Amino acid sequence: MPPKALGIKLYPALGFQPYPANQQDWPNYLGFYQWCVEHDIPMTSHCQSVSFNTNTPGADHPNSKPEHWAKVLQTEGLGDLRINFAHFGGGGNLKSLFKDGYIHTDNATYKIIEMLRDYPNTYADLAAIDFADDDISTNFAKLLSFDEAGKLNRDLKPFLCNKLIWGSDVPMVINSKQYLNGGDGTRPVMGYANCLHYFRTSLGRVRSSVEGNPDELSQAKQFEIMQQIISRNPERFLRSGA
Repeated sequence: MPPKALGIKLYPALGFQPYPANQQDWPNYLGFYQWCVEHDIPMTSHCQSVSFNTNTPGADHPNSKPEHWAKVLQTEGLGDLRINFAHFGGGGNLKSLFKDGYIHTDNATYKIIEMLRDYPNTYADLAAIDFADDDISTNFAKLLSFDEAGKLNRDLKPFLCNKLIWGSDVPMVINSKQYLNGGDGTRPVMGYANCLHYFRTSLGRVRSSVEGNPDELSQAKQFEIMQQIISRNPERFLRSGA
């Protein structure tokens, strides 16, 4: 009988470390992951440094680090795990992704990119990333420009836009001020329409290269990327056509 599970959500910051520190616990973890691979169960795991957690709310939590999932995927037989790394490391890591014009490889978002590159069923959603923040928007566009130029992949082929999933976290109502004003009373109302608008604006900043005087992507290319991230990638992750 097939499993009665459409998907699984994990929130490591609540006390679950994806790759246990105590190896005596690993057989139980391994059995669970093997079951997920066998039945091709989509799994979403919170993967953002700032989390609601069992220590200090809103603080960084070590369980949310992507390195734990890298160890899981490196385990024999688990490389086909179907997993979405929610929040793509978070807006803070997108802000700090580049240093002196180069990608900061110790950055959590880059650690996720490595897994997206190396494992076929890995994805990352963009939920709760504030694209109205100019630094975040600029770095996201720069990251996609690096990908368009083939600078994220060993074979020099773009891949990242095939691995990202649109998400907004709206409505994620922590309090009315945060929902309406981005937390400080100075930013636009961040309802769903505005989240999508600022994401779309970020795509308008993507360039065909990161060297010389690169061209903007055509409107058709921007639309193609948007369709990929908003529609096709979620369908592939959730196996909607299966």
